[in-house]
Amino acid sequence: MESPSPNTPNWNWKEVEEQFRKRPLESAVVSVLLGLLLSLSPIRGLISLAFRLALFVLKPALLILGSLKLYEYIKQQASVSDETR
Repeated sequence: MESPSPNTPNWNWKEVEEQFRKRPLESAVVSVLLGLLLSLSPIRGLISLAFRLALFVLKPALLILGSLKLYEYIKQQASVSDETR
């Protein structure tokens, strides 16, 4: 059997399940506290802020890229019309 690396948890899920069955009140309290902590944490707000910032930056970037492509298209059409003359 391979030895687990020191950075990964080596939990026996059967043991964890057994502890939950032996102490249901403690398990419920820990679960509620963790849920409360996660709901109060600013993770959701940070993800929302990152998304809004990405959209804020994306709009001008798309406008600039579209302008460059339009310039390339017009330049190409001008060179094609010069060659046909």
